Amino acid sequence: EIKQLNDLVTKGDEILEEKEEQIDELTNLAQKDKEEIKLKEGEYVNLKSLINEENETVQEIQIEMKGLLNIIAEDQEAILQKDQTIKELENNIKEKYESLRRCDEKDSKSEQYFEENSNLKAKLDIICSENATKFDNLQIEMDHLKNTINEK
Repeated sequence: EIKQLNDLVTKGDEILEEKEEQIDELTNLAQKDKEEIKLKEGEYVNLKSLINEENETVQEIQIEMKGLLNIIAEDQEAILQKDQTIKELENNIKEKYESLRRCDEKDSKSEQYFEENSNLKAKLDIICSENATKFDNLQIEMDHLKNTINEK
């Protein structure tokens, strides 16, 4: 019986050693898992920080876009006003030319009307040139904005 008890104690010791080894392995695995969790938490914090920075950048871009859209809207209003002025000047020029045709060629005022029309045409040409320049600048600015948005 003592031999059987000793055998049982020996088997118990062996089982106990196996269990202790398993506990050590599980403890090591748990420690590795804790380290991996800490690494993942660090990566998560970094990712969250990058997302916050990106959100701030997006908000800044949206603010800039709103400002640019306001500028474009203002410029469009100015262009519309200049277009209206151009139409008025064109109509004025047409009226002047009609008036010139009706006048007697020998009339001394004919030269004066012609000179006024030339001045109006020169002014019209200047306004057209200014509008074309503004339109080109707006187009460049819109292209730049599109490129900035595409880069972000």
